[in-house]
Amino acid sequence: MPRSSRAIALALTLVTVFYLLTIAAALGVLAAGDLAASKAPLVAVVRARGWAGWEVGLPSLFIIVNGALTQTITAARLLLHMGREEAGASRWIGAVNPRARTPLRATGCVMAVVLALALLVPLKTLASITSLLILLVFASVHASLIVLKRREQPADVPRIPSWVPYAGACLCLLAVAGQGVRTLVTPG
Repeated sequence: MPRSSRAIALALTLVTVFYLLTIAAALGVLAAGDLAASKAPLVAVVRARGWAGWEVGLPSLFIIVNGALTQTITAARLLLHMGREEAGASRWIGAVNPRARTPLRATGCVMAVVLALALLVPLKTLASITSLLILLVFASVHASLIVLKRREQPADVPRIPSWVPYAGACLCLLAVAGQGVRTLVTPG
């Protein structure tokens, strides 16, 4: 297994272990029903231990802003490359600012969409739409890998077993379906 593949597997394993330990710690403080009923479960855990709650809430705001910034940059880069390749976006949007050497047009377009969504769409709906779109992007990446694996693969690209992109695409689409079912079943 190539070094990069081992690093990705290790990172995913560590993140999974971290999440499982966080869940176990939270369940050690509050009952599962109390956690499920809470709008901010980790803040509820901290409060149950006698802290004010802002110690978790404040860093969470920075994490949320960082996630939004990362998604904005990613979307701008995607638009930039789509414009450069003339694959679904105008060549105008694929231009890089000569002075800043950054995709200012693509970033401006993404920021306009983000601002409109933030002002016009309720936060809970926006979060659901965002997670749905991310799952669809991941599914399309897996589908692209399936197509690419049917072609000749360059020697310097890590060899991924054929079942991996199929499993990834299926899991992403199952998560999309699950989100759809949850939306239909959950009232309000």
